[in-house]
Amino acid sequence: MPWRRAGFVVVAVFPFVFLAAFVAYPLWQEVGGSFSSWYQLKPHGFAGTRNYVALFNDVVARVAALHSVFYLLLTVPAEVGLGLAGAWMTLRVKRGQGLLAVVFLLPLVVPWTVAGTLFYGLFNIHGVADQLSQDVFGVGSSFLWLDHPRLAFGVIVVFGIWKGAPWCYLLLLGALSACPDEVFEAARIDGARGFSFWWNVVLPAIKPMLVFVIVLRLLTEAQTYNSVAMLTNGGPSFPGATELVGFYANTLAFGYYNFGEASAMGTVIGAVLVAIAIGGWMLAFSQRVGRRRLYGRADLQNGAVVAPALLGRVRSWAHTVWPRGSNDEPGEVRGHMRHSMRWAQRGRWGLLTVMIVLVLLPFAGEAEFWLGRGEFAGTFWPAIKTGVWNTLILSAATLGGTLLLAVPAAYFLAFKKSRWRTVLFVFVLFTLAVPGVIFILPQFEEIVWLGLVNTRVGIVVLYITANLPLAVFFLRPAFASVPVPLIEAMRVDGASGLGILRRLVLRLSSSTIIALSVLMVVWVWGELPIAEAVLNSNNQSASTLPLLLLEGNIGNPNAVYLISLAVPLLLFLAAQRYFRRGLMSGSLL
Repeated sequence: MPWRRAGFVVVAVFPFVFLAAFVAYPLWQEVGGSFSSWYQLKPHGFAGTRNYVALFNDVVARVAALHSVFYLLLTVPAEVGLGLAGAWMTLRVKRGQGLLAVVFLLPLVVPWTVAGTLFYGLFNIHGVADQLSQDVFGVGSSFLWLDHPRLAFGVIVVFGIWKGAPWCYLLLLGALSACPDEVFEAARIDGARGFSFWWNVVLPAIKPMLVFVIVLRLLTEAQTYNSVAMLTNGGPSFPGATELVGFYANTLAFGYYNFGEASAMGTVIGAVLVAIAIGGWMLAFSQRVGRRRLYGRADLQNGAVVAPALLGRVRSWAHTVWPRGSNDEPGEVRGHMRHSMRWAQRGRWGLLTVMIVLVLLPFAGEAEFWLGRGEFAGTFWPAIKTGVWNTLILSAATLGGTLLLAVPAAYFLAFKKSRWRTVLFVFVLFTLAVPGVIFILPQFEEIVWLGLVNTRVGIVVLYITANLPLAVFFLRPAFASVPVPLIEAMRVDGASGLGILRRLVLRLSSSTIIALSVLMVVWVWGELPIAEAVLNSNNQSASTLPLLLLEGNIGNPNAVYLISLAVPLLLFLAAQRYFRRGLMSGSLL
């Protein structure tokens, strides 16, 4: 009926209107504010390029930009490399794949506040890293990891790698799982080994997802705020010692109330990152045609048979890098291959052991203090109770609101034939690419204008805005993987669009929805910048648990660390079997 179709259009388009209101409009306000003079929280007159001149003359801003470049060059390659290595080794082991996935994804579900405490205990004076470094180098004094500018910057880099590598592992494991095994087996049978095997077989097979992961980590790490705020606060020794642009932009706005320069810095950051994102998206999506030519019309996600042309290319390449001369005896060739495989297996198990130790090592610093009753003395339990309750409410509201908006938007992008579908999906990618650090100030202005500052409703709106693009991005391919004949059969039987969505699409996509729900809840339990900007520290009735912990309003924090870790961890362990089926999909691109 026409009224039902009109209602579906309204419901499907509303999420994009919501994103435009809280992403596109604030972006426009940010650009306009960078050319304005500011009086308190409002632009006051035209300032020309004065804010940009002040920004480029700001020594701390230049240092923060230089630090961010080094930070990206160190963290992103390490995260991608470790994630790819972990994903490959997980697929190669015959037993314990589920346990390995739990271990490698563990940093992903540890809230930022708890992770910051773990690393502070690990690198603090007389911490585990301090003791190990003294034992290794044989010195009697402490290394002062967090009191020396270069060492503290190194700790922040390690912290970022520890938190970011699981994202790469999650996505690349799905990409490798989606590649047909015949490709790798054909290369191995024909003698492909070592670096050439990775460069000519593995990386081309996952190139679209690999490019997407690199771009996603560049965008995320360029906005780093939490690690600096919890470990060094921009120090030590002097301001700007460990500043990054994501932290300094927030400090300019809400620390120094220099909204003009903060807007200019946000605009510059946004322009650079959007350019990187557009180039990366174009490179990633341009590979889809080539991948289809290689794999043919096979169903990659279900591991269907590979097109013979790809196997022929792999075999012809393998023979060029592993020539078999006429004088090679079959026994000698087989013996050489068995010797190489034994050394490769030993190296694989050694690297796997090192990676597991590095994942679990931060827990050795502080976890022992959370298990004794005496360590909870002096805890202000009423504040903790309020913080836990607020965090639970915000988690449920963010989860419900995000899914309520993301489901119809993803359904529209997956099934509806419309000339606007591509435009809307590009808009979602744009909102996913634009750094959230430049939205905090104009979004805060919108919340003030709406009268929602220092309220749960205001922070939920911004939480939904932050999670909606990623939710649509993951749900769209999950919905599109539903077999079209089943949908057509339900339509022939008279099922409405809502009935198809509720009875078929949502049921077949339940794994993705559950995995997304866990990630959103974990994100809320560790979120700091938005809560710090919107909520007043004097109003504890609406403060989240991470914000109370950061402000030190709870006395002894050990109980909060344990609660903040236990809730997301138990939720993840209960739903971890859905991650591989849900989020680790090779058809995201």
